[in-house]
Amino acid sequence: MTIKGLEKVKRAFKKLPDNVNEELRDIIYDESLLLSTHLRDDILTGGTTKNKLATQTGKLKNSVRALKPRMYAKSIRGGVVFGTNYANAHVGPKGSKKEIRPKNSKWLTIPLDAMKTKAGASRGSAQGAWVKGHYDDTFFERSKAGELILWGMKELKTKDKFTPLFVLKKSVKIPARIHPEELLDWVETRILKRVDNLNVNTN
Repeated sequence: MTIKGLEKVKRAFKKLPDNVNEELRDIIYDESLLLSTHLRDDILTGGTTKNKLATQTGKLKNSVRALKPRMYAKSIRGGVVFGTNYANAHVGPKGSKKEIRPKNSKWLTIPLDAMKTKAGASRGSAQGAWVKGHYDDTFFERSKAGELILWGMKELKTKDKFTPLFVLKKSVKIPARIHPEELLDWVETRILKRVDNLNVNTN
């Protein structure tokens, strides 16, 4: 995925003398740190919306870190990275979606309410110890909508003792809620302000 951004910042950098590279590196690193904090505190905290993602296990939130800037002949590069493989499923332009398919099995197992923690994270897998320890028996049955459901059954074999645990799907589409263009806009404004001040001090 290619996201164009920070064009104003690039033009502003070109107007500065070469002897301010150290200052520019410090600006990039400072703003990368602040951007990582903005991601954790403002985008990955709270409920899920069109441009926010609720924290379930905390792994994604805690994996965000700022990159130390690298200096090249004609550029300085910095930014933030995610330390989890599944972060890519949540990152993309506004309105975009990513299709997720199982890698090592035929089905994705999506936890239903009985298999979620209070934060919304899955308690385990459809074959996991949690299911086996809490339900005497499990069975598959399709819902009225045609979805394949894994049910759990308690001791008494009565209808009200059946609990839906997981819905099985061939694929799901996840809407992106972390938008690179919004992050770039946020950090661009801050960097430009600091570069303008730096430009004043070097005149």
